[in-house]
Amino acid sequence: GVPCDEAAQVALRTIQKFLRANHWEGTLGIVCYGESVLKAFTKQALLERFNETLDPPSLAQDNIPRWPF
Repeated sequence: GVPCDEAAQVALRTIQKFLRANHWEGTLGIVCYGESVLKAFTKQALLERFNETLDPPSLAQDNIPRWPF
C-alpha cells in the first residue's frame, strides 16, 4: 500500500480538483478508518496547504453547473 502521509496528500489534491471543477459550495466530510489515516489527514501543515490553495470561484446562481453534467 501507499504510506498514509503520501496518500493523504494525493487524496486532498484530488478533492481540491473536484471542488474547483464542480464549484462545490457544500460541506465536505472525510471518514478515516484507522488512527494512522486520521493522523495523516489532520496534520497541521497539510491542512494549511489545502486551505491556502482552495480558492473556490464565485459564480452567479444561474451559472452554477449542476450534477450530472
